[in-house]
Amino acid sequence: MCELLALNANTPTDMGFSFRGLSRRGGASGEHADGWGLASFTPDGHPDRPSLTLLREEAPAAFSALADQLAECSPKALVSIADIRKATRGVVALENCHPFSRHLGAQTWVFAHNGDLQGAIPLGDRYRPFGSTDSEAAFCWILEQLDHSRVDSSNAVAVFEQLHHCAAQLAERGTFNALISNGQWLFVTATSRLHWLTRRCRWISRRSPHLTMW
Repeated sequence: MCELLALNANTPTDMGFSFRGLSRRGGASGEHADGWGLASFTPDGHPDRPSLTLLREEAPAAFSALADQLAECSPKALVSIADIRKATRGVVALENCHPFSRHLGAQTWVFAHNGDLQGAIPLGDRYRPFGSTDSEAAFCWILEQLDHSRVDSSNAVAVFEQLHHCAAQLAERGTFNALISNGQWLFVTATSRLHWLTRRCRWISRRSPHLTMW
């Protein structure tokens, strides 16, 4: 299974500090040493189609020069998804490293998963896995459902309803903790306990040491 990390911000933000902590668990302080990846949507493109930077490596993140470089200078993004992998399905290979990415309409979507899904996930003709993980198969299945439903990608409520429906079906197969994004929003679902951390700027007035603004 994998360990996941996500950033969702209203202004371009780097996740270097948090990513360094995650990458140390990829072979040094943790056992998730079978690959890693970082997907970042930067707002320098079209507002409805932010640019995606996706880097993956089938090596332990803790000892990766590239991961170390990203921890020092990660892209400033509105949405970022990071992953360190411990292989339970599929061999240790680049094509099995999360996050995965695919095009749906005019948008690029990314996906990362923690868990173990039982049984063969039915696949359509348009979206097929490049690797051999149940995670990528689940991602392809989700995209097939979205494509067949003809859901309007600009309608966040409709998209989220469809994603909730897909997540509920996949959760019937086992543990389905997942992150998915098209760069405009971040969808998070979990069937087991996950941690949620929110950081906000804190401003303290110089005039009054007792006045704190969040």
